[in-house]
Amino acid sequence: MVVFAPVIVLTVTIEAGPEDEAEVHFHPGGQGFWVARMLRHLGASPLLCGPVGGEAGGVIRGLLDQWGINLSPVEIPADSPVIVQDRRGGDRHQIAETPMPHLSRHELDDFYGTFLDHALTISTAVVTGRWGEI
Repeated sequence: MVVFAPVIVLTVTIEAGPEDEAEVHFHPGGQGFWVARMLRHLGASPLLCGPVGGEAGGVIRGLLDQWGINLSPVEIPADSPVIVQDRRGGDRHQIAETPMPHLSRHELDDFYGTFLDHALTISTAVVTGRWGEI
């Protein structure tokens, strides 16, 4: 299955650890990742197709590999978005969020073309959305 992911985000979460020490966790995020993750749990081998770039994009690549999710990236010059949250108090408090990149016409063409190529050869496709402005 190929999953269309218009946004793949890097999430950094700070949680309370033993003896009040902070634990920091890094995860990929976004609707596309979560759909691919659920497909993986169901025994499928999802291929996530989406834009990645910058330092955060490199971290996302490594994390997806650890999760066993294949990536067909569309390289962008902008950084992939990052969300930093603090959950040490039990509630989720957002500390920082970088902006979602706006893809140029050529980047969008590459993204749609890559996804459609995979969708036609794999025969099963899932289309996910993104949050915020479109």
